[in-house]
Amino acid sequence: MIRLFTTPLPSPTASNCYRPLLPLTVAFALGIAGRTVLPDREGWVLALLIASLVWTGWQFCTRRRSFAAPLLLYGALGYVALVPWLPSAYPRHHIVHSTDGARYRIVGMVEQTPQITPDKRLRLILRVEQQGRSGMMTPAAGKIRLTVYGDAPVIRAGDRLAFECRLRAIRGFRNPGGFDYPRYMAFQRIAATAWLQGMHLEILSRSAHSSPGLDRVRERYRQFITSELAGDARAVMQALTIGDRRAISSPLREVFNRLGIGHLLAISGLHVGIIAIVLMGMFKWIGHRFHFFLVTGTGHAAAVSATIPLIIGYGLVAGMAPSTQRAVIMVSLAMGAYLVRREGDTLNLVALAGLLILLWHPPVLFAAGFQMSFAAVLAIVLGLRHVWPATSVAHPRPGRRLLVFMAVTLYATAGTLPLLMYYFQQFSLIGLVANLVAVPLIGFVALPLGLLALSLLPLSAPLASLFLQLGGGVLEAVLAVGHWAARLEFAALRTFQPTELEIGGYYVLLAAVIAVRSRPRAKWLLAAAAALLMVDAGWWYHYRIAHRDLRLTVLDVGQGSAALLEFPGGETMLVDGGGYADNRVFDMGRRVIDPFLRRRKILTVDYLVLTHPSSDHMNGLVHVARHFNPRLLIWNQDRVASASATAFVDMIHERGLRVPPFDRLERQFNIGGAVVRILNPPHDYDRRRGERRRSLNNNSIVLQLTFEGCVILLPGDIERAAEADLLRKMAPILKSNVLLVPHHGSRSSSSAAFLEAVAPEFAILSCGWRNRFGFPHPEVLTRYKNMGTQVFRTDQNGAIEVRFRSDTLELRAANHFAVRRTGRP
Repeated sequence: MIRLFTTPLPSPTASNCYRPLLPLTVAFALGIAGRTVLPDREGWVLALLIASLVWTGWQFCTRRRSFAAPLLLYGALGYVALVPWLPSAYPRHHIVHSTDGARYRIVGMVEQTPQITPDKRLRLILRVEQQGRSGMMTPAAGKIRLTVYGDAPVIRAGDRLAFECRLRAIRGFRNPGGFDYPRYMAFQRIAATAWLQGMHLEILSRSAHSSPGLDRVRERYRQFITSELAGDARAVMQALTIGDRRAISSPLREVFNRLGIGHLLAISGLHVGIIAIVLMGMFKWIGHRFHFFLVTGTGHAAAVSATIPLIIGYGLVAGMAPSTQRAVIMVSLAMGAYLVRREGDTLNLVALAGLLILLWHPPVLFAAGFQMSFAAVLAIVLGLRHVWPATSVAHPRPGRRLLVFMAVTLYATAGTLPLLMYYFQQFSLIGLVANLVAVPLIGFVALPLGLLALSLLPLSAPLASLFLQLGGGVLEAVLAVGHWAARLEFAALRTFQPTELEIGGYYVLLAAVIAVRSRPRAKWLLAAAAALLMVDAGWWYHYRIAHRDLRLTVLDVGQGSAALLEFPGGETMLVDGGGYADNRVFDMGRRVIDPFLRRRKILTVDYLVLTHPSSDHMNGLVHVARHFNPRLLIWNQDRVASASATAFVDMIHERGLRVPPFDRLERQFNIGGAVVRILNPPHDYDRRRGERRRSLNNNSIVLQLTFEGCVILLPGDIERAAEADLLRKMAPILKSNVLLVPHHGSRSSSSAAFLEAVAPEFAILSCGWRNRFGFPHPEVLTRYKNMGTQVFRTDQNGAIEVRFRSDTLELRAANHFAVRRTGRP
């Protein structure tokens, strides 16, 4: 692989004409990205496509040289290429039009081998063939993701199924910095989801085979590895050999990421390059034993010819993920160039590989693996050429080999740093050392042994088992050391999530650093990029620390509640964390709240408040408490008998969080000029548990915040009884500008008397879209409407942010709705 990266390139001062594929590939990629930014411009793009095609033809006929027309042509083609995945409209018979909440009978075929979720449910992708109601079936199109719980029959790819269900539209959590789940599903052509009990599933016909084509081969290999290895070694061996990472647990993935060797879990250029080196060496050794190859001098060409199909076969068995595609294409093209006696330009090879992958599957542009793979390769190629030139390696010394390997690791890290921060918000501090140990042992020992075992399986199962056990033993040793190293506090640094502007500025800065030696004018680009990043850092310092307003952000966490308070001076408080019943299925703290906080450049949450220990308020706090170093947890210490509550208490002890006894907690304190009051429950609520009204919801902590004449009331899930208590004791001080609607809009809360006392200008409802509880209740919405209160809902508006300063109130929602009010109400 080092020889591949050090292939002579044209002079740095050469024109881009030496590498025509590079700008064309970039233009094609920009066109694909443009489709997501401007989704309804097909007419304009079609006109641009025709014009650029005519312009390109005219240039060809007149022999004029200009890159403008081809760049426009490829950009328009890229835009058009993504249209099948993000269409402006669907045909009338498409399943997307049936997500109206009604029950439909669905008939369809299972597209791929079903998967088992962490909570032991069956998940499969179904290509819909028919759908209907009341016995009237009509042809239908589109894919749905079906989750089957309970006792389910054995289902295989190719089976035809029938069932009745309610289809749900694809919806994500709309928060700043959040994952675009609808787009992710659209790129898989999935238009709806459904849940079903296994007993209600009907199998109309069985497929002739247990799984199609290569899936059968991969399944046989998977079963063999499962039978021979156990634990993390089995999971890693499956990822290395057949590209199956489903067995990689979240803790194991975290270990690899903290060590900076997460790239080893995705089959990429390193794996393919190692296999190519091993195969080339083996075939050359065999060729030297034959007189014909020695006489004709064709031994090397024969080795290359034999290696290419095996490399392609390895990629196919491994599943051809984006990083695997890039590596297989690049290595195959480089070897093919040798066969036809053509010296390939490395950047052209990289560009060609990228173009071919994007042509095959345009949505791959948005995959983290695709972006990081190409960023790493480009950084390695340019770094070895311009920063620390790796001259001839024909007769390298051992020390120089080590230096080249270290340089490759450093350049790859530099090339992927902002993407690592964007997708994983983590940077390994011991990555260089970990790679020096793990790459040789895993790449050059465990991986070849594993592939040798799989290749011997059809010939001799005992021999295959022997080699697989040897490879598994190497993995177990590496993983044992890795688990120990990952527990070191200094192993990795948790980071913020950079914005797209910051990522672009970083790469411009990196390109200028690389080019400044050969192109003196690049110093101006270097200065401009550095200035941009410095201005950006200053803006974020003011936004996070030096701001003088009070901010409330009610996050979209589905059927639950989570609200972030940002005080003047930069201190933060998270009131509840949302969550589902089981964090193993979906961890709200890790998947939703963590990205939002890091997008805001918040690395420490000073105060955590748990209003009451219901899973939809509590479970997301577990991750936040572990990773954002809170100084204080405010909790009434109510207990419930549940696995989630036990995990929460265990986390408190594990992290050593400061949790003051509630009966001795200060009921009023000041943070950044904002007065925070605890209005409920009373000091002695623990001694009054026997009272009928002292339920879990009515014991919710109620917070009131006052800042420069504006008042916020956060009442948790209190119901009428607690509302009545508040009215009896403190009705005169309840009037608020903003109210977080109690208990998600339940009919048992928001009593008329309570709303009359609070009299909010704005009410914010935190609830899940079409939730099974029917929240918010229409009667409750009518009460707020009759009072003239403007209601915002997270299920309709996404995350909602409110800012207060000097009698000015600004409200903004994720769906771009905004309200500004100046002066007292």
